[in-house]
Amino acid sequence: MIEAVIFDLDGTLANTAMLHKKAWEIALKEMGEKPSFDITVLLGRKTLDIAKILVGEDKAETLASIKTDVYNTLVKEEAKPTECAREVVEGFKRSGTKVSVVTSSKRVSAEKVLDIISISPHFLVTNDDVEKGKPHPEPVIKALKSLGVSLI
Repeated sequence: MIEAVIFDLDGTLANTAMLHKKAWEIALKEMGEKPSFDITVLLGRKTLDIAKILVGEDKAETLASIKTDVYNTLVKEEAKPTECAREVVEGFKRSGTKVSVVTSSKRVSAEKVLDIISISPHFLVTNDDVEKGKPHPEPVIKALKSLGVSLI
């Protein structure tokens, strides 16, 4: 038996990775900025970290705020589970496997998406729960410990 599984949220359980990209593009346009590369390479990091890369320290908080507002609107209108996401998660839970979701999203956003797509993990680790976000291993280690899985 598998003791525990960890899923990413955006782009894995929900179609929201591309909603993040769309929100960044709209927010940048609103600020009169244009990225010099494909934003997709930054997805999965903390919002403020992405904003700093895109527009620098001075404008980062403003961009992050606009992006968050745009994303929250998009989620309400467009978020959906990815194909078979619910069935896979529920299958693991029925078999006794502990399920965690680890995401770079803020807790309020992640909980909203999980509610919209009707997925309830045993444990959720968000950007708000860690000092160092993905791709650093801290969020995954926190999830494993919370699920009671030994780290060998």
